[in-house]
Amino acid sequence: MTTFQKTITIPANHRIELDLPDSLAVGQEIVVTISPKGSKKPRRTLASLAGSLADSANFSGDAVGLVRQWRDEW
Repeated sequence: MTTFQKTITIPANHRIELDLPDSLAVGQEIVVTISPKGSKKPRRTLASLAGSLADSANFSGDAVGLVRQWRDEW
């Protein structure tokens, strides 16, 4: 296993271009990023999901009929 480390600045578009050393073999490799700051994902609560399926084609119409259909499939 070969380790290649380079410190980068992530731009606003979250895209990077990386030049690798010639000592790395040509072919498929795994690229890993490690952020000491952690992720800045917004914390979601159950309440924030309320109504998120309102416009879903899979959950439109008669909710009771839909549940009966699912139950009958089992």
